[in-house]
Amino acid sequence: MSSTAPPAADPPSAPISSPDGWVPVERRWLGFDRATVAYAAIVAGLLVLMHFVLPAIDRAIPYDDPVVTGDVLALTSGVTFEPTVGWNIVSGVREGGTETTGSVGKTAKVVSGDVSFEVTVDAFAGDSTALLAQIRKTTDALNGDGEFHVVGDSATFTTSTGLAGQMSRYASSGANGIIAGIVQDGVGIEVVATSGSDLDQATIKEIATMLDSLTMTTPEEAAA
Repeated sequence: MSSTAPPAADPPSAPISSPDGWVPVERRWLGFDRATVAYAAIVAGLLVLMHFVLPAIDRAIPYDDPVVTGDVLALTSGVTFEPTVGWNIVSGVREGGTETTGSVGKTAKVVSGDVSFEVTVDAFAGDSTALLAQIRKTTDALNGDGEFHVVGDSATFTTSTGLAGQMSRYASSGANGIIAGIVQDGVGIEVVATSGSDLDQATIKEIATMLDSLTMTTPEEAAA
């Protein structure tokens, strides 16, 4: 009696491989891999914190380092000036004092409300007229057309200590102020006073007094 052999079993089929980068449906959220959503949210949160939250907090915190009688702010190259009492020191080192820590730098700035007075010191090869022209170009270039522009003719001035310079008024639709340049022994002293509104006579007088107080002491004079 003959027997019939059972049919051969089909060979096992090879598993179907998923394409590279394929994410199972149960791991998706709005089309994104759930494993990456948390990291993306953290990065987005940090960007919002750095670009919006921290600057807003910084603007909301008022400066509280008021100038008192006798304060003198020192910059490099022996340059100093006397800020107006009651204004707040944003940057700069008090001469011979310990209230403001840090080494003497090239910039010092004080503010009163929306008015700021900033002095910057650096090497400069030209004269005060050339320095003022450079400040004019820099101011226009940084703010673009329709923003800050120097108005009127420049005028010469001399501080109470004999430093001679040039100054001009500038204005825009939302701000106005004064720029001044002094050059002494190859050192340029740039002064920029800015206000978000029209400068009243009392503020102009305070700015003029700070400008007049600018002093430059050479190493030889300091050692004498």
